[in-house]
Amino acid sequence: MTPLFQGEIQLRRWSESSTQGVQVTFALADSDDLEPLKMKSGKRFMAVLVEIGDDETPVEPPKEPIGPLCKWLVMRCAEPEFWVWLESVSPDPVRNAEDAATVVKFVMDIESRREIDNDQVKSAKFHRMIREPYQKWLIRRGG
Repeated sequence: MTPLFQGEIQLRRWSESSTQGVQVTFALADSDDLEPLKMKSGKRFMAVLVEIGDDETPVEPPKEPIGPLCKWLVMRCAEPEFWVWLESVSPDPVRNAEDAATVVKFVMDIESRREIDNDQVKSAKFHRMIREPYQKWLIRRGG
């Protein structure tokens, strides 16, 4: 498939309104870049945009901030008492924070603990399979 346009563009402005919807305006490098787009008003296009820096290389987007559930889990994974509980529900030994994170990721079927703050299904699974059972275990132990 041959792209209709391939090149650098600059975001000039964006807007969001109840009457016009969401819109963006881009600037092209020169009028030759506009030629393939003329007479295409109303047509739909697929676009892939990658920010580039002054050195012409792609700029990595910032990571999502760590949410409260992830923070809770990172703190628990550093606690030896949490390791003991994890060993009681997992066949794998848990000797350190890295082992704890590995077990949690396996149980939750996630790549990163950050996922539990950004997905309602994973968040509910986290509460059901990790947080609530761990808190009940602590209460039974008098912790």
